Amino acid sequence: MNTKPITPKVHGVMDYALASMLLVGPPLLGLNKKATNVYRGMAANLLTYTAITDFEAGIKPVISLDTHKKVDYGNLAVFAAAFFMKSIQKDKKALAFHAAVTTIAVGNVLMTDWDAIPLLDY
Repeated sequence: MNTKPITPKVHGVMDYALASMLLVGPPLLGLNKKATNVYRGMAANLLTYTAITDFEAGIKPVISLDTHKKVDYGNLAVFAAAFFMKSIQKDKKALAFHAAVTTIAVGNVLMTDWDAIPLLDY
């Protein structure tokens, strides 16, 4: 029995939502400029490879879902490394925001059933 509840389609939708949070959250929270720019870069990266993934949430299929998964794991390493950035460490709001978006990203990757078969549209 598979215990991973997130399908690839839902994963993609969550990627778009996370990218939106990375773009909109920092300015709304008044985070410092360096941290805000880091999140803009993360959002651009996430939006790009999600949009070009060959799955139901993709826009132009260029990379496989397996490649998307590998890039996701690389991104989790980037999220982890960003905890050591001074612009995030020294700003309590940035650190809290970063902990939240990192938790969401980790959950989205680890709870995805990468082998789920898309449902047929009737």
